[in-house]
Amino acid sequence: AEPVAIDQAPATEAIEAALKAFRGPILQAPPAFSAVNIDGQRAYHLARKGQQPDIPPRPVHVHALELLDYTWPLVTLRIHCAKGFYVRALARDLGAALGTGGWCTTIRRTAVGPFTIEQATALDKVPDMLQQAHLISLDELRALLAQDTTSS
Repeated sequence: AEPVAIDQAPATEAIEAALKAFRGPILQAPPAFSAVNIDGQRAYHLARKGQQPDIPPRPVHVHALELLDYTWPLVTLRIHCAKGFYVRALARDLGAALGTGGWCTTIRRTAVGPFTIEQATALDKVPDMLQQAHLISLDELRALLAQDTTSS
């Protein structure tokens, strides 16, 4: 895609206004470089061959979408979304809505289901031999999963 030339950077208020359209239940077209199946092939295989796969929009849910920082040209967002949501597609669509173009410089996943980054262990801190004390018990896991199904 060609870079988009704009006369001036969008105001913070314009970004906030544009974000409203991406909260709650929305339709989102996955990016061309996704694992979506198209006629038995992954979209990314087609995209790597230079083809533009036609991927219809799908229903997704954005529970929360918060503007954390904006210093032109970078926007930092916090997103709480359901499965099937593509952050790269949000960057594309937000950029289109603002007339600026958009892409991700960084994506950091801070939670998957009931598991959060606060519960994670840095790779350099993982012991060579895991022991039972390093693992979540089945009872804890069941409780976490039960909480997660009621929070969505």
